[in-house]
Amino acid sequence: MPCNWKIILDNFNESYHLNTVHAPEKAVTKKRMPSGVDTSYKNTQFDLSDEGHNRMIMQAGYGPAGSFEEGGIIEDPLATVMRDWEIDPNEFTGKGFDTREAIQKAKRKLGPKRGYTHYKNLHDEQLTDAFHYTLFPNFAVSLWADGFHFLRARPHATDPEKCVFDNWWYASNPENETSPIRSTVGIHERGNFAIEPDVFDHGEKSLGQTIDQDAVVFVFQQYGLRSRGFKGAYFAGQEKRVHRFHEMIESYFKE
Repeated sequence: MPCNWKIILDNFNESYHLNTVHAPEKAVTKKRMPSGVDTSYKNTQFDLSDEGHNRMIMQAGYGPAGSFEEGGIIEDPLATVMRDWEIDPNEFTGKGFDTREAIQKAKRKLGPKRGYTHYKNLHDEQLTDAFHYTLFPNFAVSLWADGFHFLRARPHATDPEKCVFDNWWYASNPENETSPIRSTVGIHERGNFAIEPDVFDHGEKSLGQTIDQDAVVFVFQQYGLRSRGFKGAYFAGQEKRVHRFHEMIESYFKE
């Protein structure tokens, strides 16, 4: 990836970029993404640890902001997820705030029959919400009820303006589940999956729509940091995780 490894961690240490980077055509009118994730930093829980690890929790399973209004419909991909759990999205027209609880109840009811035995160990919010952890210094993981996304950024051996960006997606494979697996790369039919590592340079292949959109920002941030006009960063209140990350790195230079 043509950027310093820390830029990638910066990206996964905040939530405010989601509205514009991942839903640019709807960012002006929608506070929630079509996927159902509440992207508002005001509603996001941020937790910091003394060791530099941290956590971000975003509520998910909601309809987009437009679905809160009379006649507002539930859009894909959330609509498809609801159908997978035998919920009719049309019954929630204008009631986008109610979809989160409906999905939680459906997973509680249908999950065990489909083989999701681990659901009994999860709280209701863990059935829908996005739990994102960053382990200092260079590892991040997004945890969902049905899978998790590992992300790791490693320094390039010789060029500080490049890095190695590792991505893994793991999904549960319940015995009685027939609906496809949804990952950041796309939708996959259940069955045998290749586990051989796929190594390529940025731009040669897709990492999935979401990460590809992030990568565009990575590259331009690297340009910005190299600009003669850049004199340092000022962190906003919603950037507590970013601030803490660089504070921890700085502490190692002081020792």
